[in-house]
Amino acid sequence: MLKVRTFLSIFIISFLFTQEDQPSNYHISLSLHENLINDFFKNMGSIQGDGEIPFGKYKWKLIEPRIEIEKDTILFTSKIRLSIGDVKTHENVKGWVSSSYNQQLNKVILKIEEAKVIIDMDLFGKNIVITKLDIADYFDKPFKLDGPQPISENIEFSLPDGTRRQIQIGVRQSYMELVKDKILVKTSLDFSDE
Repeated sequence: MLKVRTFLSIFIISFLFTQEDQPSNYHISLSLHENLINDFFKNMGSIQGDGEIPFGKYKWKLIEPRIEIEKDTILFTSKIRLSIGDVKTHENVKGWVSSSYNQQLNKVILKIEEAKVIIDMDLFGKNIVITKLDIADYFDKPFKLDGPQPISENIEFSLPDGTRRQIQIGVRQSYMELVKDKILVKTSLDFSDE
């Protein structure tokens, strides 16, 4: 019975601390749709490589890389085309992307962590493994996207008696979450007299 109570106490405390990190009363939110990253992939140019195997050289090219944002996870998918001379084949690539928000930099950081594929071909009735690739190795730098920003760092206004007052605006807390098809960053602000 003591173990159950201890477990429940730890669970409740953890839940309360987790809820504290997620501002429910936020002032600004930013929504980054997965199409933003997918359009970037379309325009970043060719991602390709080559190598040697005992019976020749091969070339590969990534085709239609894209991400799919689900609740609590980001998936990476693509096709890869392999060519050995005139012989060509296609394989599917599946992987995952890590995501975080750096409040100091105000950046959403996305990194393809893993996107492994075994490239094989059927030659002369036998399945031959050509090579194993992790496409994540070709995306060594993370993608950094701007987070939400207050419109201004301060607001100045006149009072009825003619004096002027200035209010400073700063970020109190930000929180990132994944929902279907998008990344949401919610920010609550602090307001103080100068």
